[in-house]
Amino acid sequence: MARDLGREDEYLGLYRPLSGTAHGSKAQEHISVFAGGLVRVEPIRSPVKFRPVFGLALGVAFRTYHVMVLECRPGEIDNYNRTYKERWRSPYFNVPEVTVVEEESPRS
Repeated sequence: MARDLGREDEYLGLYRPLSGTAHGSKAQEHISVFAGGLVRVEPIRSPVKFRPVFGLALGVAFRTYHVMVLECRPGEIDNYNRTYKERWRSPYFNVPEVTVVEEESPRS
């Protein structure tokens, strides 16, 4: 379907990699079993991947908004482009890194 719509690159680069996570098929990546029966379960939603996920969400939002302006309010596209360049682009490309410090939990 993506190919027929002329959106195959977008599908391959954006939706396909996220599909497994969204549908739970990558759950095994969050569970580790160690010697002695120790099991480590990492949360599916972790702040470690905040930056790329947030950037992806903003990128989709900007693209959606851009398409909507083009389709519904084409006379406003210059204003959209100007606002993006003056107010949104710099923060979008400068999202701070998130540092997570793991602490070993006490054993019972």
